[in-house]
Amino acid sequence: MTKVPEEITFDPRVAVVRTHISDYAEPLSASDDEIRSALRRIARLLGWTGGGDKGAFANVVPRGARVLVKPNLVMHENLGPWGMKPLVTHGSLISAAVEEALRSGAAEVMVGDAPLQACDFAEMTRRMGLDSWAEEFAQQEPRFKGVRDFRRTVSTVVSGVRVAAEDLQPADRFVLFDLGSESLLEPITDDRGRFRVTCYDPRLLARTHAPGRHQYLVAREVIEADVVINLPKLKTHKKAGLTCALKNLIGINGNKEFLPHHRVGGPHRGGDCYDGGGILKGALEHLADRQNTAGTRTSARLWHGLSVPIDRALRMLGEDAEIEGAWSGNDTIWRSVTRSNAGYCTSWTPSSQGRAMGRSRRSHSRWDFCSRARTQPPLIGQARTCLAMTPRRFQLRARRSADSAGRSQRSQAARCASRATSVRGAPTKCFPGRAPGASPTPRAGATRSHAQRPLRKTQERKPSRLETQSPSNH
Repeated sequence: MTKVPEEITFDPRVAVVRTHISDYAEPLSASDDEIRSALRRIARLLGWTGGGDKGAFANVVPRGARVLVKPNLVMHENLGPWGMKPLVTHGSLISAAVEEALRSGAAEVMVGDAPLQACDFAEMTRRMGLDSWAEEFAQQEPRFKGVRDFRRTVSTVVSGVRVAAEDLQPADRFVLFDLGSESLLEPITDDRGRFRVTCYDPRLLARTHAPGRHQYLVAREVIEADVVINLPKLKTHKKAGLTCALKNLIGINGNKEFLPHHRVGGPHRGGDCYDGGGILKGALEHLADRQNTAGTRTSARLWHGLSVPIDRALRMLGEDAEIEGAWSGNDTIWRSVTRSNAGYCTSWTPSSQGRAMGRSRRSHSRWDFCSRARTQPPLIGQARTCLAMTPRRFQLRARRSADSAGRSQRSQAARCASRATSVRGAPTKCFPGRAPGASPTPRAGATRSHAQRPLRKTQERKPSRLETQSPSNH
């Protein structure tokens, strides 16, 4: 496989071009030409294109490469008055990136993301115009593999209680990374299980993030891609402050319980869920935990009912009833974002009790773009598209020739290291060096509880995960 040139991979330059795009309700064809032209202008400025009709990414997408286009897809509808603009990367930028990657010689191109669990994926792509475009384009171009939903869990809220459908995709379509003590979450991790994600059973987070253990479940399509084109939506975020290229890769994870968003309690209790604290907020958090760990829908509704008067009391006292970590003092989410990227960009080595069993890596590249909607009243209906290149180099597991694998191994060793293990029934062929039929050795000190959702299919029961608060946005 052609190696991406060093001068391209580590180019620190950023280019911005202004253009107008159609309203989100219009067909993609209404703005495709202008966006495609803007993308090619960016490519010429940064030296990505090979000239002529070779495509905007001719110098950065090796011929025969597998490419993943990763947009920011959040929700099918906005609960406020702002419409679809803050929720998704504009479809015209997605389609332009796909077509230019194919023109550059890619063997296959796929679009994929994991939106909120309450998102209606079909309705969202319909409103974006992405569904009809993808269907028609796949018929014309067999190298385009369509639009993938990476979620393993979807949910809805019934009578104030979250009801989830889980394990919608097989485990062997994901790879489990364990960054261990190298994670940025390690300095704020203790054995009390303080990590939380709104509407999720805290026992699940305690299983994936504990002292010396920090796991991420990444879609296999991301791992096996040679190039990832990152198309974030540049916007504010109530927990992280800003959504851009790093935050966008939260969507490569299959389950939210691998992504700590905050820690329970206020700063005086060693948490970062909210500023200050008090008895009422502590009680509200306790009831939320009881609801999220309830074994039946009836008991979950009971705990939810008990939390309603406390929420009202806080509002009557003029206090914010926010217990989702949505404030500037959140010291957890940035660590999850950064280390989720580290788990993706570092090489992964199958291990048993921390001992490497085989290594094989791929030269892996990522280019980041962002589209920012301009929402000031005089400019409604217009938008600014910003295409910013922040390339990085990645070395990931792949099929490589012996000589290129050796060079990659030596260069990657100085950059990063991580550990990965099988996730619930993943085939042993995914891990070279392991004897056929062998299973990973359990981590020392690991425990299993009937209330914890297992990583293997042999566990007898899974926990009920019933919650009421709105899910975290990404």
